[in-house]
Amino acid sequence: MIEFIISILVPILGGLGVSEADVTTYVTNCSGYIYAILISILVLIVLLVAAHFIAPKGKRHLVRWGASLAWVLALVTMVNMVCYGPLYTNLSVVLNGGGTVSDEAKAASNEVIKKVGEEGMVLVKNNGLLPLSSDVDSMNVFGWASTNPIYGGTGSGSADTSSVVSILQSLSDAGYKTNESLTKMYTDYRADRPAATILGGDGSFDITLPEPTADYYTDDVMGEAESFSDVAMVVISRGGGEGYDLPTDMNSVIHGTYNVADEVSVNPANYAYTNISYTNNGDYDDFDAGESYLELSNTEEAMLDKVCSEFSKVIVVINANNPMELDWVDNYDSIGAVILAPGTGQTGMAALGEIINGSVNPSGKTVDTYVKDLTQTPYYNNIGAFAGRNFEYYSEDGVLAGKLAAAQVNAMATKGTYNYIKHFALNDQETNRCAFLLTYSNEQAIREIYLKPFELCIKNFDGTQIAVMSSFNWIGTVPACSNEDTLTTILRNEWGFQGMVITDYDGSYGYMITDHCVRTGNDLMLGFSSQASNQLTNTESATLNNALRTSCKNIMYTIANSGYYTNTTDDSGMSNMTKLFVTIDVVTVLLVVLCMALVIVRYRKKHAKTAAEVTPEEKKEE
Repeated sequence: MIEFIISILVPILGGLGVSEADVTTYVTNCSGYIYAILISILVLIVLLVAAHFIAPKGKRHLVRWGASLAWVLALVTMVNMVCYGPLYTNLSVVLNGGGTVSDEAKAASNEVIKKVGEEGMVLVKNNGLLPLSSDVDSMNVFGWASTNPIYGGTGSGSADTSSVVSILQSLSDAGYKTNESLTKMYTDYRADRPAATILGGDGSFDITLPEPTADYYTDDVMGEAESFSDVAMVVISRGGGEGYDLPTDMNSVIHGTYNVADEVSVNPANYAYTNISYTNNGDYDDFDAGESYLELSNTEEAMLDKVCSEFSKVIVVINANNPMELDWVDNYDSIGAVILAPGTGQTGMAALGEIINGSVNPSGKTVDTYVKDLTQTPYYNNIGAFAGRNFEYYSEDGVLAGKLAAAQVNAMATKGTYNYIKHFALNDQETNRCAFLLTYSNEQAIREIYLKPFELCIKNFDGTQIAVMSSFNWIGTVPACSNEDTLTTILRNEWGFQGMVITDYDGSYGYMITDHCVRTGNDLMLGFSSQASNQLTNTESATLNNALRTSCKNIMYTIANSGYYTNTTDDSGMSNMTKLFVTIDVVTVLLVVLCMALVIVRYRKKHAKTAAEVTPEEKKEE
């Protein structure tokens, strides 16, 4: 029975990043309660059937109702025992965690994000088209992505899109009317962006790029557009994020032959959540053989051909998380301006309209190298600019990344927070990241390239509280989460780091072993499970106990020096979890009592009515 339950839950929870080992552990830990619940159901069924034989006629429903309501109370009791027993660690974090952010803090945050957009968008081409002249008050916005831009990535880099400033809103706020017929054509074509999320139900990544085919741009559509405005904007988007690297051969993705797990992983089961798919827009392939995700699709190219052949003033907005191949820009004389506007978060896109009308001067500079042919670059052959999480990192340049990171953590430290600098170290790809990804390099390259941003960030940190997150990959034949050379010798002894180190998500992948981690400088395991690799069995070991003391000291030092204890909270009452369960328990008991009372009252009324209907002669006979 337990194995059957596990087989059902693994596909469901696997999409949430929970490994099969963790599912097995959770279910096994709850097995006693599961069997108790199953036995209680069996007992209930027996009582319901037996009532027909052991209870007198007229009272059988009392027995059945009583047995059923008693079973409800027993079930609630067992659920309480499970939730406050083997599942307490998981549930308490979810139910007792959280907090509130003041409206003032939200407003300040949105203003900062907007400013980042204003100073971070890059005008990589301008032949004098921008800013638009003051007499221009309307424009046509082409490209399906104009209705569904990329605001963030997947997993840890995702963004809340419920109240973002969109491209169309940004243009409206800047005083421009947009062609609503075009917008309706795109939203009618598809209203939502395909799901590409590490938390998807089946762990799949749909990276389809919706784009109406050339036949949508009829003479009527283009004629209306030309009458509406002589200015056209084209939006091209590319997503990215945690859990998958960007495909270098989209044609194989389209035809279902892109199976990286079997090619690179010794443990494909741990790679299953990066299942990439793509659906063509027409009856042809959107990408030819060998074309990457960071090139134009055939459908996008056809749309650009149409727009650029009918408009002489074209603005291109590249809303992409990773550097794309942009050599195609030179093929269109009508493209007068190109703006890089990658994932903009909550309010960053507000800057787009301001740049176009001239109220903001786009002063951003590229932090990555843009090339004409990505296949000829070292990072193409080493995953690199195709790494799914590239957009989360400050720069491909270690010195620049380190200085930017130092400024960030120093500013955050003044607010009492402790920042996890991640991922330490040599974390260059998502492919195979949880299934023994062995990364090799020589010491000079490691120190001068891969460790340099961490070194500069830590050595230039002015605060008192800081933290580091280790990475999933291995450095050579040693996991990064238990590598003494990097976590202790370099990080603490050479750089003087004082703080705590946490693992990336400890999903029981087999090599993130708590005993090894704490002994080598990794203080904290990011996870809930009591999987065997997380359990400390050699508790009598003097060296292990000494390592645990050091880890506890590092954790407490970091938290105590943060602003955690400057907040006044009332911990004297019940926790949120306890309040919730007490409420459910009390309501359940009251409902059970009420139901049973109604059953008894109804029985007594019926019994009294039956007794009143008996004649004196029938009573004598009795």
